[in-house]
Amino acid sequence: MTIFDLGDQHVYFEASVAIITLVLLGKLLESRAKAGTSAAIKQLIALQPCTAHVIREGQLADIEVETLQIGERFVVRPGEAIPVDGVVLEGHSSVVEAMLTGEAMPVAKTLSTSVFAGTLNQEGLLECRATGVGSQTTLAAIVRLVAEAQGSKAPIQRLADRVSAMFVPAILLIGSPALLANRGLVINHSLLKRAPKNCTVVAVAQNAKLIGLIAIADRLRESSRSAVARLKEMGIRASMLTGDNAHVASDIAAAAGITDFQAEVMPADRARLVRESKQSGNTVGMLGDGINDTPALATADVSFAFTAGADMAIHAADITLMRNDMNSVVEAIRLSKATVAKIHQNLFFAFVYNVLGIPLAAFGLLSPVVAGAAMAMSSVSVVSNSLLLKRWRP
Repeated sequence: MTIFDLGDQHVYFEASVAIITLVLLGKLLESRAKAGTSAAIKQLIALQPCTAHVIREGQLADIEVETLQIGERFVVRPGEAIPVDGVVLEGHSSVVEAMLTGEAMPVAKTLSTSVFAGTLNQEGLLECRATGVGSQTTLAAIVRLVAEAQGSKAPIQRLADRVSAMFVPAILLIGSPALLANRGLVINHSLLKRAPKNCTVVAVAQNAKLIGLIAIADRLRESSRSAVARLKEMGIRASMLTGDNAHVASDIAAAAGITDFQAEVMPADRARLVRESKQSGNTVGMLGDGINDTPALATADVSFAFTAGADMAIHAADITLMRNDMNSVVEAIRLSKATVAKIHQNLFFAFVYNVLGIPLAAFGLLSPVVAGAAMAMSSVSVVSNSLLLKRWRP
């Protein structure tokens, strides 16, 4: 019944009810799909055990994990999950770190190696010293990042100048022979020639007098050559910027399969070279693990740092790689490409209903009930398609 006589016009009472029902159903399905992320957070939290075996006053006692303090010694038995981050003091075993690195193969743990909360100890007994507890553990950091990612956007800018202003002066304090020679010190070049050609030579001076030379050599990561080859297969050009001398840089670049490299590059110059490459129209990615890499990491379009790198490099980088393996860079790029592909697919799902539906509705050929169903399906399709990324594997 209507208040006013509308004649033969259709009032669409049933359509209103149907649209509201369909929209609410779509919101319900969307919320249930998004709940998958919340479930993932709960699963991560559940990985950390509730109790820890702590050595106090020479006795082994079971305590709640929350009461464990940094510096305390704890024991992890075979088959148990590691309660907090720590470093091995005694024993040897293998630990499954798949929840952190995605690598199913157990990792050997022995004296002075690091262990992480939530990872699973295998066959050996480990005695460790706690280095990270509560919110300071790597597991807690991952949980925090996942929670923040649900409702936040990634930062698109870095304060490169502020970082450079802090660290470049500190770096200038790589004492290279050339620097000391410029300060008026006499360098015995015959000693420099005796150093292996694949070493970087550092001069040490005291009271304006040269007291020694130190030859330093970098060891190429075993995965570097295969990672560079995979990057080339993906159409990505690999370049190397290093503060080492030309001989060292040439040897390392050749061993890694890199043809484009620059040697004796200062930290500020690395950032400048990255900036110039961006200005040339390139999308630049930067991988580094030292403080001297921080300005370039902050300048690049996307930057990567190893978890074993310097803290400032990790903070400056967009992506922290849990495995100290250059192939992780390749996998991160592949995952980003898969994510971008999903975004493109979602744009299709989001607009196809409107592109098809608006003309039909304009000519009166589309029922409001069908329009409501299309709107609900648009949201469900986007979220469901995004969740398919959970099937992605490196």
